Amino acid sequence: MDQLIDDLLKLSRQTSGELNKTTVNLSMMARDVAAELGRSQGDRKVTFLITEGLVAHCD
Repeated sequence: MDQLIDDLLKLSRQTSGELNKTTVNLSMMARDVAAELGRSQGDRKVTFLITEGLVAHCD
């Protein structure tokens, strides 16, 4: 129970701060995830279709 309370307090501190918006390249992030999955799951044959140029403005 103590751990849950500590984690909720940490979350409340994180969510009460100022937003720092930045541009995130989602296409690059998806390629990184696909590459990591390829390394960790090399025996599986999977094809990823990742659209180029997807970006988001987020915190």
